[in-house]
Amino acid sequence: MSTYPNEEQMKSAAGDGERYVSTHQHLCQGARDNDRYFIAVNVASAKTVRRFSHAGSDLLDRINAFDLAEVSRMNLGRINMIGVSSFCGPHGLLWGYDVVRPTSLDAVSPLFTLPDMAESEVPVYNAEPLIEAAAGLFGTIEDRRFPLSPGTLCPVAAKYITSAEPGTIYAACGLGIGTSEGSRMTVLMEDTGTFTPDMAAEPLGTKNQILRALAGSVLAVASTQGVECKKVFVALTSIEVGEGEVGCCLSMIPYFALARDALPPGGFPELFRLRLEAWL
Repeated sequence: MSTYPNEEQMKSAAGDGERYVSTHQHLCQGARDNDRYFIAVNVASAKTVRRFSHAGSDLLDRINAFDLAEVSRMNLGRINMIGVSSFCGPHGLLWGYDVVRPTSLDAVSPLFTLPDMAESEVPVYNAEPLIEAAAGLFGTIEDRRFPLSPGTLCPVAAKYITSAEPGTIYAACGLGIGTSEGSRMTVLMEDTGTFTPDMAAEPLGTKNQILRALAGSVLAVASTQGVECKKVFVALTSIEVGEGEVGCCLSMIPYFALARDALPPGGFPELFRLRLEAWL
């Protein structure tokens, strides 16, 4: 894993701290600046009993399942999502990696490696520590910390799937961290789909197959965009939908400004030095 803190990145961002910060004391909000923002990682799933469907539509139950998934892992509800394509520029900061990195990330071993377009082996890691860091920031519906401001217009790189049919659905995301022309870049990819009966019979092998394909697609897109990936993070969630149920799996990566009360006593630069455990 890369050195933490990244002193060069910290110095680059320190003078622009105000551009990364929300206008609210205790609430994050959708990114205020086109270049300087935080991103956070979430994959989540939920299901509900069919309650509002009729012969002509099951849309209301699908929406209900989506809203449940939005808040099942962390509190990312009550926002107005603006869909964006999946790229984080040189001044964007990944929560849980660039700042307040959990100590668990230091000892994590790659799930596997994959060759990039230049045949260099790139390590692929579990993104779970990044998701834990995001949950620590936003909290939950029951235990709110620094959620997004209700009604905020928030850019989100997102994909989701809903299903009212029995079977297993999934959502996954991948983040390729690398450089282009000397600057940090992060390529984001999302995937959703269903397990065929054969895939559902071998869930571990299926998930590994999906994550390998996802990581490979990150490396392919990075090469197309001129980004040299140093590492990839991947995460997947799945849920089995039963008869009479509606399920949803989603991948959400919001672009946001940080609540002012989330800043440590040392101010914005201290975020680059703090560990998640100390920040919490």
